[in-house]
Amino acid sequence: MNLSLKFSWRATLLAACTVAALAGGAAQAQDIPLITGEHWTKSTEQNKKAYLVGMTNMLQVEIAYQAGNTPLNRRPSCRGSPRA
Repeated sequence: MNLSLKFSWRATLLAACTVAALAGGAAQAQDIPLITGEHWTKSTEQNKKAYLVGMTNMLQVEIAYQAGNTPLNRRPSCRGSPRA
């Protein structure tokens, strides 16, 4: 495959991806619902418990992650591991 054909193929692919990303972003912005609490009040007890368990798990993971990333430990050393 010659160089100009490779460049043309890459440029076409880049343009197609850009158009798809822009079109998809606009469609998603229109689909964002307004939070009113209606879904929560209409949810079953099982769905509410599942949501709360999921949020608790997410918070525990975030707390554990942040515990190892204090401001003094954020600078990587030469070997790629955080400094103590």
